Amino acid sequence: FYFTTTLWPDFDQKSLDDAINSFKSRQRRFGHTGEQILNKPASL
Repeated sequence: FYFTTTLWPDFDQKSLDDAINSFKSRQRRFGHTGEQILNKPASL
């Protein structure tokens, strides 16, 4: 989820960029813990 204090009429390109950058910086774990992701063996 992404929450912002910016109201819809004021939601501009910078607000959209901030939301996208927040989404891009997330660690996708797909149900695993952060430690399981770091210790995952490389697939062949």
